[in-house]
This record gives sequence, C-alpha cells and structure tokens, in this order.
Amino acid sequence: MPNFLPLKLPGRTSAYRLSNADLLDIVADATHGMSAKLDLFVGTGLGIGKIDSPEYRARMVETAEASTIYSQLQQMRDYAYEGHFPDFLFNFGDTIHDVMAFAYAQIRPFDYMNEFYGVPTGGDIERLKILLTKFYARWKLDVPTEIEASWDFVRDFAEQMGLNSSRFTLVEIALLANMTERSVRNSARSSEPPSRRLIVKRDGHYLYVEREEATRWLAGRRGFIPSLLPEGFPESVFRSAFEKLGIEMNALTAEEDKDDRL
Repeated sequence: MPNFLPLKLPGRTSAYRLSNADLLDIVADATHGMSAKLDLFVGTGLGIGKIDSPEYRARMVETAEASTIYSQLQQMRDYAYEGHFPDFLFNFGDTIHDVMAFAYAQIRPFDYMNEFYGVPTGGDIERLKILLTKFYARWKLDVPTEIEASWDFVRDFAEQMGLNSSRFTLVEIALLANMTERSVRNSARSSEPPSRRLIVKRDGHYLYVEREEATRWLAGRRGFIPSLLPEGFPESVFRSAFEKLGIEMNALTAEEDKDDRL
C-alpha cells in the first residue's frame, strides 16, 4: 500500500503534545464532518439543529466521547506518550487496524466543508500522524525484532506509513525524546561529547539510528519517558493464548483424540 501518511515534523515540540481532550476534538471534528455531509446530502445526520450551531456541535462531542474509536485512540496515546504497554494484545490488532483506517479517512484535498458550510471536514490528520509515528517508534524500541511475526503484528502497520521495521528515523527519535528534529541532528555532530552524541548511520540519503543506540541515547534524555512494561517482558506477553491460560497443547490434542474414539 502506498504511504499516504508522510509526516513532516513541526519545528516546535509544543506541536507534538496530544492530550485526551485533543483526541476528543479530533474525533468530534471527524464525526461533525461525517454527520454534516449526511444531513446536507442525504437528510439523515446525527445532529440536531443547524450543522454550524452550538447544539449540533454539542451532540457531536457527546457522540465522539461515547465512540469506540475515541477509546482506541486513548489506548494508543497511553502507550505512545506515557509508556503504558497495552494490557491485552489479543484484540489490539483490531484497535490498530481501526485507528489506521480512521486516520486514512481524514485525508482530504482541502477543508472543503469549512470552506462551503463553516463546519469541520474531518479530524486533524497531522496530529494523528504524530500519534501513530510515536506509537510505532516506541513499539520498535520496546519489542525486539526477534519476536515471532505471528505475535508481533504491529510492524506490518508501521510499514504502511513508510517506517522501517527496525531502524529509527531522526523524526522518530525526536518524538520519543520530545525534541525538535533539528536538535536531534545537532546531537549527532562529531563535536558532541561521546556520552551525549547520537550515533547516526547512513544508507544513501537515508539517515537512521540502530535500536541499541536509540535505547542508549534516549536513556539520557530528560524529555524521554521510559515505558512501563509487564513483568517478564517480552516473553510474558508474546506467547500463545494457550500458554497464557496454562493449557498444554499435547494434553488438549490427546483429549480430542479420546473424544473421537468414544
């Protein structure tokens, strides 16, 4: 799939911030645009009153707050920004799938609903790109690439955004360190003290950082928030549901064979 979500990082770290209230605004804007289009073109929207009225907007915020996608975005933000590893991975693939689809749904040539009707066309795609990129960057930092692909489904989604499955771009490092990309580049200068210098490698025009180096360098950054990982991570997390439930496959197969004989 082509990468329709390229990220150009803003030049100030305040633009990286993303609270749950910001997420609610994004979902409310997306809901407002969708509902307004239904009202205008079909006559079956979700709101009340005129599409640009305070009452209509209040209904959109209420609808967004109760939505599944708002809850899913909060889960991703909790990990990307606060380092809280997802509690349950068995359905987390669905969460990432839905969030990616929601992000793609916000792509538009220009804010045409605002231009013609004074209401949002959709959610802020640029802030969603920051959330997704930071989420995938933290995942790559925490989860070893050796984890079996059948358990680590996240990297497939990261590659849809043009992100390498193991290497870190300077943008990803900047987001994790809560620094500007320019500051990260300055940290890679040969004049920096060895303990503070970021070792950057080059592949043609592509600059990247290896995972071990990213882990070392970020540990010394004040703006970096370490992840809160489950005890025994990653082995305690990346294993089959049968193992987690204490079910032995050999015993289960034997029981099935016994039932077949009966």
